[in-house]
Amino acid sequence: MDRASRRGQAQRDLPRDSYRIAENFDIFDFALREDELARIDALDLDRRGGPDPDERDPSLANLAIPEP
Repeated sequence: MDRASRRGQAQRDLPRDSYRIAENFDIFDFALREDELARIDALDLDRRGGPDPDERDPSLANLAIPEP
């Protein structure tokens, strides 16, 4: 989250308990160095890792997603 925050990117994490919510707000107690940010950025291959959202698969329309 530190990297996303510093890059001005949207962040999405949906914690369910108060401990995790508080932990997520605690991202400003450390900072990644520029070389660490560069190594993370180098992992971005600029391609999707999943299906194209514009190509819908009707067989997945009624797919049940179980609760954790």
